[in-house]
Amino acid sequence: MTERKDTISEEKQSLYEIAKKSSSFQKKLILTGFSSFVFIVVVISASLYLLSLKSPKTLAKEHSSVSSFDIDFLHTPEINTKLKTDRNKESSLKARFSIQVSSKDAKARVNRKMNLIANKLQKRLAGYSARDLSKKYGIEKVRKELLDKINAITKPVQINQIFIKDFLIH
Repeated sequence: MTERKDTISEEKQSLYEIAKKSSSFQKKLILTGFSSFVFIVVVISASLYLLSLKSPKTLAKEHSSVSSFDIDFLHTPEINTKLKTDRNKESSLKARFSIQVSSKDAKARVNRKMNLIANKLQKRLAGYSARDLSKKYGIEKVRKELLDKINAITKPVQINQIFIKDFLIH
């Protein structure tokens, strides 16, 4: 009988140890699951926060609608010109530019010369073919060249930058 009690006692002890190990495993499993859940919630929250921030392009668009931001910008009239013939194919260009100046006074001075600037831009753009303008760095090269032309016209006023608003080759 004592052997039987010992056997029952050993079985109880082994069942107790198995239950103890099992509950420890369950605790670890629950802890791991909870920490994974918290991590996922933090990642999703951070992603949503970053998506809610406004991009620089969005901020620029908002500022461009404010009249005080427009103080340093002038806009050229629409320039339409025929481009150099490229392989017997005629093309034309329709473009508009924004010119950034440093002050209201500079804006007034440059504005007085806007017709001359538009004519020079049109004449220079007519010297390009559609193929020249469609190359990888073609438009950037043109933009820099036009900036130099405008600065030559507007001396002593310095033009900070010229931005391409519209540039359509057809």
